[in-house]
Formats: sequence, C-alpha cells, structure tokens
Amino acid sequence: MPRVKVGNYIALLVLFVWLAADCASAANPFSERRPLDLSKSASTGSAGQARIKSGDADSRPCNLAVMADLHAKPESLPMLQKALKKVNAIKDVFGLAIVGDLCSKLGTGAEYDVLRRGLQAAEVPVFAVPGNHDILYQDNLVNGEKKRAAPAEKKRKQETFKKTLGLKSLYFAKKAGGHLLVFLPNDTLAGIPCVLPSDDAFAFLRKTLRENRDMPTAIFCHAPLAGSYGDKKTMPPLQANAQPVVKIRKILRENPQVYLWFAGHLHITPAQKYYNFAGNKVGGVNVIHVPPSQIHNSWVQVVRLSAKGATIRTLDVRTGKYLKKHTRVFRHGIKAKPGQSKDDDEDKDKDKKEDKELKKARIVVVNAHAGGNRNRTGFGDWLANQEPDLALVSESVNMRPHMRDAGRVFDAGSQTRGQQEVAVVVRDGLAVPAHDSGKISPDLGIGIAHDRWWKRVQTRVAGVRSRVYSLHLNAVIQQPTGEPRDVNRWHLTREGLEKLEKQWKQDIKDGWAVIIGGDLNWNDSRAHARQHEMSPGCIFKRLGLTCVNKELMWLAWTPQTHRSVKRQSIPPTSIPGLFEGEHPALRIELQARRQPDEPDEDKGEKDHKVTDEEAEDDESVVDTSSGLEDYEDPEDADDADATSEAEDVEEAGSADNDSENTSAVAEETANASSDGSDSDDSTAEPAQLAAVIERMIEVLSQILQGIWSGIVKILPI
Repeated sequence: MPRVKVGNYIALLVLFVWLAADCASAANPFSERRPLDLSKSASTGSAGQARIKSGDADSRPCNLAVMADLHAKPESLPMLQKALKKVNAIKDVFGLAIVGDLCSKLGTGAEYDVLRRGLQAAEVPVFAVPGNHDILYQDNLVNGEKKRAAPAEKKRKQETFKKTLGLKSLYFAKKAGGHLLVFLPNDTLAGIPCVLPSDDAFAFLRKTLRENRDMPTAIFCHAPLAGSYGDKKTMPPLQANAQPVVKIRKILRENPQVYLWFAGHLHITPAQKYYNFAGNKVGGVNVIHVPPSQIHNSWVQVVRLSAKGATIRTLDVRTGKYLKKHTRVFRHGIKAKPGQSKDDDEDKDKDKKEDKELKKARIVVVNAHAGGNRNRTGFGDWLANQEPDLALVSESVNMRPHMRDAGRVFDAGSQTRGQQEVAVVVRDGLAVPAHDSGKISPDLGIGIAHDRWWKRVQTRVAGVRSRVYSLHLNAVIQQPTGEPRDVNRWHLTREGLEKLEKQWKQDIKDGWAVIIGGDLNWNDSRAHARQHEMSPGCIFKRLGLTCVNKELMWLAWTPQTHRSVKRQSIPPTSIPGLFEGEHPALRIELQARRQPDEPDEDKGEKDHKVTDEEAEDDESVVDTSSGLEDYEDPEDADDADATSEAEDVEEAGSADNDSENTSAVAEETANASSDGSDSDDSTAEPAQLAAVIERMIEVLSQILQGIWSGIVKILPI
C-alpha cells in the first residue's frame, strides 16, 4: 500500500511539473531547447536582410557542440545517434553546429531521407552549412564518377537542405556565449571549387562583421583556410580550401575580431598530426579541423564560449571520453568598448549607401608578356590580388596554371607560336554558359608577327548579361603620321578587325552588353593616329561604345548598360615579371546602369553544367601515383584513431584544469563507454527513486521561482 501511495504522489508531481514546464518554456524566449530565432530571412539577392537580435542570453557562457562530415548512411546511423545522445547530455548547450557533408555522397532525395532519420535523435537546435556532397553533384554517377549538377539542380538541392535543417537562409548568424557565430555556405551556383560562397553570402559576411566589430567571432564553413594543415595531401588546393583564398584573407585582415574558423571537408582526425598543431593558425585566425563522423568512429568538439574566449575539447563518441591532449584554450584580443562608436555610425551610413547602389564589376586589362616574363608565379599572385571579376590578358602563352587563383581561365590560340595567345579570366562564381574564339590574323612567320586571336565569353558583368572579348592585335607598326606602315601584317590585321566590327555590331543589335579589351597594338599617342578609320577609337566610336586607353591597352563597353566609376593605370614596374618600358595595366570598375537581369532570361545559363574541361581541377583528380601517401578516401573509416588515442583520454565526467570548462563536460559516467550494461534494478530501485524525487523538487523550485519573478516584474508595485 505505501508503495502505491508513493507511486500516486510521484505521478501527480510529474504531471504538475510537466504542465508547469510547458507553460514556462512557452513564456521563456531563451529556452535552450527552443531558442529565440536570431536571424530573419535572408533570401538570395538581398545581402542585408539577415539581422541579428541581441539579448541578455547572448553574453551568458554556454557550450556549443560541433560536428562535421556525417556522410549519413543507414550503416552509420547508430554511431551518429550515439553522438547526438552525447550532445543532448552536454550542460548549458546552445546547440549543435555541423560544418557540411551531412549527406552520404550525392545529396539525393533518398540520402536526405536517411539524414532526417539520423538527426531525429537531436534534442538541441541544429545549425548547419552545406558541403559539396549535399548540394554540388548530379543525382546519378556517370561512369562511376560524381559529376557537377547544373545551376537549376543545385538550387533545388539547396532548398532541400534548408527545408531539412529548418533554415530560412544558407547564410546566417547567431549570438551566444559573448560570441558572434557566422555560418558561411558554399552556395554559389556556378564555379569549380568545392567550397565557394556566393556574392550574396560574402556581402552578408562583410556586413555582419562590420556591424559587430567589437564582438569575438567564429566562422563555420565546410572547408578550411589555405595553409592550415601543413603538407597534408588530400586534393588539389582549389578543392581543399575555402575559395577564393585572396578575398577571404582580405576580409579576415579587415576584421581582426574573427579568431576562430571551424571546418571539416578534409576528414582530419585526432590521430593525425595536423589536427592540432601550431600551423593551424593562419594570420590571426585559429582553424579548428572538425573530425568526421564515421561508421565505427565519431568525435564531437565541445566548445565552451564565454566573454574571455573559447575552450575546445574533443569527445570520443565511441569511448565516451575526452581526449585530454587536444584540449585547447583560445583568447581573443578584443577590448570591450562602452557605448556606440563613431565607426558604428560610419558603418551604418556605408550600409545604406551600398543598399542603394547598383552592382559593380572590376575588370583588369593586362599584357602578361609571357615570352619574357621571368616571374610567372608572381604575376599570377598579383592578378589574384587585384580581385578582378574579369581579367582580359594578352600574350598569355602557358600562363593558365599561374592565373588560376584569379578565376577560371578561358584562352584561345593555335598550336603555333600563338598558342594560348589571349585569355579571359572569370572569377569563380560567375556562370559562363558559352564561350568561343577566332583568329584575327594568320602567322606571317616574320618577327613577332605570329597569329593573333580573340576570345569571347558569355557571362554577367555587374549582373547584366554580357559578351566579353579579349583580343591582341598583330604588331601595328605606325609611321610618324600615325598611319600604319604599308606591310602585309597591317592588311591582314585590318581584314580581321573588319570582321570583328561586324560581329560586335550584331551583338549590340541583339541586345547584349558588349565589353572589349586587350593589347590592341595601336599607339594612340602618335600624331593623327586617332583619326585613322581603323584605329580602335574610331571603331568604338562607330559602334557607339565608350572607351579608355593607356598607351596600347584599351577597354570599351556599351554605355547603355555600364558606366565607369573608377579608373586606374598600373605601371609595368608594379607588376611582377614585367619591366620598365613594357605595357601598363588598366583596372576599371564598371557599374551597371540598370538592375541585374533576371536569371530566367537565359535558360542556357540556368541549365549550364560545368564541363570536364572547366572542372579539370575537380577534387576527383588526385594523382595517387605520385607518392601522396597522406591522401585518404573520404568514404573510408579510420579505425586506427581510437586505438592511437586510447592511452591519452580522460573520463567524460572528470574535472578539467581550466576552471571555465567545468560545465563543458558531458553528463556521462565513468562507464559510459560500456553501452547496454544494465545494473540490478532490485538493488538500485530505492536510490533511483530518491534521486528522481529530489531532481523533480529541484526543477519545480526553479520553475516556481521563475514564474514568481515574472509576476513581480509585471505587477504595478
């Protein structure tokens, strides 16, 4: 009988606690199980819509769990669910961040179904960015290999990812533990790299960082920063690192409050030397390589966030223990500033101005002088540092690999002396649904008068559909009067120019924005040179184009579609590999005169797939025959990690030397790793019963105190 009464009392108490807890959680916007949504919808094309709300809960110390590369498949779900159970048990947990590759391989509908089943065990908010295996590939293998999807299919997979994870936008930010947490996706619809944020994502990143300069910041992205993992060979750098490298480095230099970068992608596990070593720091940013979750092994990084900084520990899910030697403490260098600074007001004014402005594009026109360029690598680095949307390069023979960091290289030339004679370099992220080329003049076999070519790409310049030409004219030797010398090379060049003029005229008639640039070999400084009917200036005037030039370098564009807002001439002595007396470079910023064209206007752009030629640097191209012993198949599990770490672990419930990290420990007992071992119910029942009652009373007391505090605040006292 007493046992029945105790049971009844417990049942009533449970019912009351449940009702009170339900009401309290509904009234509490800072519930850690259902936190306040801190970001509004940030739809593609509007970089300023994602706003972050602040609250008292933002500054309270908390824990954040971080995982990566789940590659969820039916056979890996038991380990994933075990990991989520550990995450659920972490004290003061703000949520779980997952940095990409949640799907197994291709991001098919069936793979997303498996992922949903796996994530059902999560009882905490889940924040995620996609990886290449989530949104980048076609649903079907082609000859056993992954192939890039068309932009329309990528867009569909992005929507599936958002729906599965309950996200309004692929890029967003949160505030927790006195930190700003920025989630940066690989959401571009056109590009070669595995991880390349879109223009809108970068605009959101810049704006969010400007608005929170005084807040220590961590960025969550699928791929790591270049240079953060030593000489580990996994895949080509273009595919292994977050791109574009130069742009990201510049943003980070301008925002020193960013001191943590969480990434997966490379499947670096705790047993590998690059998981935790001095080289993880790139500039002022500490790159945290998040280990993968595999069939037999899984790890969770538990990050303790507070106003002082972050403490990061690695939990081995299989054993239920922390890896002691991988506990790291990071401190930011930000000093709190009371009130609003003048810089904050300037940033807001800048944001308003940018919201009103139309899109811009940076174009660089340069002659690489490949034949005599003794610093090709330096030239390529210089070009990438210009951050061009487009680069029109003349004399680019064999310069393709050196210019790749600036963007995709589309070049033209024959197999004679003019091979790869001209190039258009298009930054990653801009779609190029079509490109072609042609010859202006043949090889005369004398001097430098070899064959000259033009290259045309179809893309968007400042959001406007454009046809962009890069060309290099044959050497036009002019007389002092400005007239071309009467030799065969000029007659042949003239014939090619006349054909090009007709082609440009037709492009303009068809409604294209036309942009033309390159080394046109016309010395406009000679007397009467501008008046010659076939001078570049006269041709562009007949076509109604606006043009600028410096010596032999020219750029022209349709004034109805674009206007220049900034022009700069760069002397050759400032360009690596070039010498005094060679041609300068032009750097022009063009601004659209109208709002960007709608994507649906060009079905070819919407359905364009990256070709094998364009994707020659794809992550599948890894030369394993050249001694890349450190290369690992991302699909393979590494059973050696658990055994190599077994000698250096601590119990999940043990104390840490860092006093800040006491609440970062998961609520696991010392024997948590021995799953399924049940204790004797008959001997444990009285102690368990007393513990349950004591816990219920404690919870009830906290709830009543919270309710009373709320009542006191609203009473007119």
